[in-house]
Amino acid sequence: MLSPFFLLILSLVIVFSFAILFLVCRKFFQKKQFEKEEIILPLETEETLAPSPSFADIEELDSVDKGSSKKEHVKRNEEKYKFAKLSNEECKHIYNNLTRYMIKNKPYINPNLKISDLAHAINSSSHSLSYVFNQYLNQNYSDFVNEYRVAEFKALANDSKNSRCSLTVLYEKSGFSSRASFFRLFKKLTGITPNEYIQQMKSSN
Repeated sequence: MLSPFFLLILSLVIVFSFAILFLVCRKFFQKKQFEKEEIILPLETEETLAPSPSFADIEELDSVDKGSSKKEHVKRNEEKYKFAKLSNEECKHIYNNLTRYMIKNKPYINPNLKISDLAHAINSSSHSLSYVFNQYLNQNYSDFVNEYRVAEFKALANDSKNSRCSLTVLYEKSGFSSRASFFRLFKKLTGITPNEYIQQMKSSN
């Protein structure tokens, strides 16, 4: 007859063996399931994902967005000035006053010049002046002022008294607040860089 101690040891061995067998089987089935998922996943991804747009499609969408933005901008302006329209004569009067003031007083050399400053100087309102820029001149306030600044820079650069002045001194005297904005706006309004303009000026003299 088997002793109780031997039966206890035998029971523990059997339980331990079943535990090991269970873990091995579980590991085996998990590996099979993982391999199955690896095979299926790319097929599901390929079928469910939409094709990527081509470069031409992106350009077309971009052009549509730009066109829509421009139309929306025009529409917003129309709504903005719907109840505050000025006649052509009124616009012309404001524009002439503004031009005289810009030439005589050179307010554009102030890099912090605001549209409200100009409106106050010519006895107009910011809203009326904004209307003149957008509806009468088809130009925004910034481009209008920066055209005067670029013209001022050209005048200073062509003046022999400033032959020893650096580019920085000249654009600061013209009303530009930074080198980056000066180069960007000069190229935008003239089509060439300030350095190219200086070279053209020197070669023509």
